[in-house]
Amino acid sequence: MNFEVKAQGSGLKYQWYYKKAGTTDWSRWSSHTTASTSGTANDSWNGMKVFCRVTDSNGMYTDSSVATVTIKQTITITSQPGNVKTASGLDVTFEIKANGKGLTYQWYYKKAGSSSWSLWKRHTDSSVTGTANDTWDGMRVYCRVTDSTGAFVNSESALVTLVPKVSIIRHPDGVTTVAGRSVSFTVVAKGEGVTYQWYYKKAGASDWSVWGKYTQRTVTGIANESWNGMQVRCRVTDFANRSVYSLPAVITFKGGITVISGPSNAVAKAGETVRFSAAAQGEKLSCQWYFKKSGASGWTLWNGHTTTTTSATANATWNGMQVFCLFTDEYGNTASSGCATIYIIEDE
Repeated sequence: MNFEVKAQGSGLKYQWYYKKAGTTDWSRWSSHTTASTSGTANDSWNGMKVFCRVTDSNGMYTDSSVATVTIKQTITITSQPGNVKTASGLDVTFEIKANGKGLTYQWYYKKAGSSSWSLWKRHTDSSVTGTANDTWDGMRVYCRVTDSTGAFVNSESALVTLVPKVSIIRHPDGVTTVAGRSVSFTVVAKGEGVTYQWYYKKAGASDWSVWGKYTQRTVTGIANESWNGMQVRCRVTDFANRSVYSLPAVITFKGGITVISGPSNAVAKAGETVRFSAAAQGEKLSCQWYFKKSGASGWTLWNGHTTTTTSATANATWNGMQVFCLFTDEYGNTASSGCATIYIIEDE
C-alpha cells in the first residue's frame, strides 16, 4: 500500500505518523521518511489513519491531510475454534473454517500468565491436534489465515481448561433393614460427564462383583436374606475415563428369628382335640397359624390361633389338612415353623 505527499520548499524533510483504529494517540512511523512511502497491509490496519509532517530547512513544518486505510477483506472466517475442556494426556483438536483464495494457516498459543503469543510450530493446517498436559490449563490458541495476496486475518482465541479428576462429595450410607424391604444407596460426585457403576460384596466373600443393572447415582433394591452383611460401593468415572470408588456401605439386618422346633403330625378321630406347638427365638415374637385343607391351592389364616401352642377340635374334613406357624419379630422379619399334617381316622 502506497502513500504520497507533494510539497514545495527548500531542504524538505518528511516524517509519517499513524494512529490505529480505537487508539487516541499518534505514533511515529519509523523509517517512513520520504515523500512517497509504502507498507504491507494487514487486518490491524483497517481504520488506521496516516499523515505526513513536512519540515523545511528552517525547521518550519506543516502537516498533510489525514488519510484513512480501509482493508478490503479477502478472507472470511465461517467457523471459529471453540473453547475446550479436557484432561492431561488427552488429545485436543482445534479447527477453523474460512473462505478465500490460496489460504494457508498458522496457529499461535499463549499459556496462562504469559503476556505474548508464541508460534505453534508445525501446526499449519485448518484442523490441528495436540496432546494436553498440565501446563495447558488456561492456555489460549488462535489461527492466522493468510490468502494468496498476503492479506491475513486472525481468528478468535480459544481457551483450554483442564478439568480436575472426578471426586466423591458424599459417600453412600449404610442401612439397617429386614428381608423384603426396599433399600436405597446414593453417591454424590463432582466431575465432567460422570457415569456410575455399583458393586457388591456379600458377607464372607473376598471379591467385589458388578451390580449389573445399577448404573445411576441412586439405586434401589429389595433386600433378601443373603444381603445381611453385604457391602456396596460405587465407581464414578468421568469423561476422561478417570475413576474413583466410594467408601463401602454395609447392609445390616435388624432382629432375626431362629426356629427351634415345629409342629408334629397329628392322628385323631373326628371330635377329638388336636394340639400343635412351635418354638422360636427372636425379639418380641408374635405367631400366627395357617392351614391348607387337602386339595386346596392356598393357605388360609387360622383365625384365633396366635399362640405358640394351639388346639382345636378335629372334624372329618380335616383329613390331610396341613398347618404351620409363621413367626414375626418386632422389625417385620418372618420365619416359618414348618408344616404338620392331620390324619383323621374312623372309629373302630
